[in-house]
Amino acid sequence: MAILMVSPRDYTLRTLHGHVIGFEAGVPTPVPEAAVAEALAVNIVPSTKIDMEHEAAGGAVRSGSLAMNATLRDAVIFSVIDDMVKENDAENFNAGGQPKHAALRAATGLPLTGTEVAKYWDRYREIIGSNSPLPYHPRAESVMELQRLTTRKQLIEFAADIDVPASEVTKRSLRQAKEFLMSATIAYMEAATATDDDPPPVDTRTLAED
Repeated sequence: MAILMVSPRDYTLRTLHGHVIGFEAGVPTPVPEAAVAEALAVNIVPSTKIDMEHEAAGGAVRSGSLAMNATLRDAVIFSVIDDMVKENDAENFNAGGQPKHAALRAATGLPLTGTEVAKYWDRYREIIGSNSPLPYHPRAESVMELQRLTTRKQLIEFAADIDVPASEVTKRSLRQAKEFLMSATIAYMEAATATDDDPPPVDTRTLAED
């Protein structure tokens, strides 16, 4: 799986894993997940175009907000619902005791429908009623941490932690910056996971000299 990323300038990325990727300024270009961290380090960022599937180099390419997989999405939503129940703020629930659509959307930052909210609420009650653990994903806390941020300064600090330039925050509205950082967070963490699973890096420059 590759990720569409954009460079602000014409640039050739040569990674320690042997990838050589040519970028034309402003043009979304497929980047293997194992190379994402190195791309981010030189100000090459995930494309923010509408999510769609592309075929490139024989494999699917994700663009846009790097939509969460179902497991991560469920983990975030159930965790937020659980927090809302524990906080027990009446403003977040309707007359029937169900989390309000607007409140859950705001807390998760996800485009939920009213029908989805009802289904998640029913499933949450089933899980709690059966004393079972809520769905978990190791990236859920990072996503939720981002959603709790409310100022541009906080978003810039968050961006620095995942090697995203401050300019990517300052040139966007707060909402757009959050959406962009959501993409970058998922890309960054997926790249870190892929790197952990990869064999030791090979310095292609050394090989070329031999």
